[in-house]
Amino acid sequence: MSKVNNPSHYKISHQMAEVIWKSLYELRDKENAKALSKLMINQGCQEIEVEDMSLILAFWKDYMEDHNLLFLSLEEMDFH
Repeated sequence: MSKVNNPSHYKISHQMAEVIWKSLYELRDKENAKALSKLMINQGCQEIEVEDMSLILAFWKDYMEDHNLLFLSLEEMDFH
């Protein structure tokens, strides 16, 4: 069997990453959508070009929660 030598990383445009993220989100593939948004943000994404505010919130949700900028669940919030 021959060994496949695929690249470990791919370079894609910001617009392509947005299209992929939106598709993953709409397919309800939360884990991959979350991983892609985190990767995009860590690489410097400052905004996504969508008009639906719920998609913008979904894209940034984990980042905002991780940085204590947003609390969407009372169960996760510490009231002490």
